[in-house]
Amino acid sequence: MIQKLRDMKPAISTDPKLASPDQETMGDSLSPDRFSDIYRVAQDEGLSYFYRIDGTGQVSFMIIFDHIDDFAESTSGQVYLEFEIYQKQLLAVIWTMTDPSHPLGFPVKFDMSREEGLFGAIQLLEQDETWIHYLAWQDDDLIHVFSEAITFADSDKENVAENIWNALNQSETEEQTQNAVSLLTIDQLDEDDLCQNGMEYLLDYDAMLRRLGQEEKAREQVMGTVSRILEVMRRHPKAMFRESSLTIWVGEKKGTNRSGKKTRLLSLAVTSDTAQLYQLNQVEDMDEHPFYTFFLAIPEFVRTGKITPLVTGAYPIIHYQNGQISYLEPDEQVKVRLAQLFDSRYSGEDNPYRE
Repeated sequence: MIQKLRDMKPAISTDPKLASPDQETMGDSLSPDRFSDIYRVAQDEGLSYFYRIDGTGQVSFMIIFDHIDDFAESTSGQVYLEFEIYQKQLLAVIWTMTDPSHPLGFPVKFDMSREEGLFGAIQLLEQDETWIHYLAWQDDDLIHVFSEAITFADSDKENVAENIWNALNQSETEEQTQNAVSLLTIDQLDEDDLCQNGMEYLLDYDAMLRRLGQEEKAREQVMGTVSRILEVMRRHPKAMFRESSLTIWVGEKKGTNRSGKKTRLLSLAVTSDTAQLYQLNQVEDMDEHPFYTFFLAIPEFVRTGKITPLVTGAYPIIHYQNGQISYLEPDEQVKVRLAQLFDSRYSGEDNPYRE
């Protein structure tokens, strides 16, 4: 399958002067002239992790920390590479397992609808090893802290190659069929569905608005992420996940970002009677959890946590069951039903749906 992809690999022009960090630069600051493209992506585009194609056509990953101490706290464990594909997007997630119960992921997107992205995705599979370069800011300089090479088995490469091939050759009709959805009223959900526990994924909403400029664009990014997650669920290799039932909720709360500063947080919660859908216990579980993979791809991702959405005043927006995606109609009846349900379950407590 990789050979078939080689035939599709576009020819792109690379700058022969574009070098990668190496043994000589480790421990020193990177020259803004020699590595101007890294500074540009980090400063002008504000990205902290991305792929880079050097002058020889090799693909490597750049991970940039705000401070050198952050590197030591985040990367002392096992490194694991996971792939997810949605339509013509390849998402490569670099997981570090310093704390297996709270893995840290760096999702890097290859847009295979563009020649550079397609070249990079195929090149990644062809390489014997791929280097990860860890950098950290010190004032206005990027310090080359450490580098390591990662590899993955030929069988894994073939699986990814087959998924890429299928994504690139998917017809427009197939995409439209996969994207079919329906509408659902709140009364069509069981009471037990609305009272389940789950996992929430918190995003720094204020930071997202600063980056995107408009609430509409922020909502588009969030809903686009949710849509990709559900499409991956539909095609999950395990029937337990494909045929599962889950509800996605949205809410807002005050809290702190990763730097400990107060901010407005957007909560995306996943509830299900299948605990494996939102619990992550070990590194081997990560390729089964598109929720972690895709929410971590949003730059403003803060953290995860356990939640009972009904208690927090969140609203269900999507229900997934056995491959069928249903959007809940956002009418007044939703608020009324949730308020009544809260009163019946938490009598005497302040009802967030009546404020």
